[in-house]
Amino acid sequence: MTDTQFKDSVIPRHVPDNPYNYTNLQLAKRTKALRDMERDYPHLPFGWLEMCYDFVENTDSESVNEIINSKKWETPGKFTNDNKKDNDNDTEKEDNDTVNDNDNDNDNNNVNDNVNDNVLVFGEN
Repeated sequence: MTDTQFKDSVIPRHVPDNPYNYTNLQLAKRTKALRDMERDYPHLPFGWLEMCYDFVENTDSESVNEIINSKKWETPGKFTNDNKKDNDNDTEKEDNDTVNDNDNDNDNNNVNDNVNDNVLVFGEN
């Protein structure tokens, strides 16, 4: 390939996504705000910070204030651990009932409880 052919074929640069059609000034403010948020909340994933910023910027202030004042953001969501724990407790109760039924069956069988008598314990002669 000659030098002129190489110069004519240009690889396009990456263009970042801009789904909210922010202007250059808005993008600069967003970048600054996200850096500040990342510094203030290092334990949160960066994607969540972006989502929060975009939500607040693209939602009218009345709606945001209504969500804050009605405390909708404080109630547990559908997939929070609190709801999951309630469902897990129900499942554990069912599992324990099954285990207890199996234990009763094993008690009736002649099972040798001293199976591990010949196991070597590390450090003993």
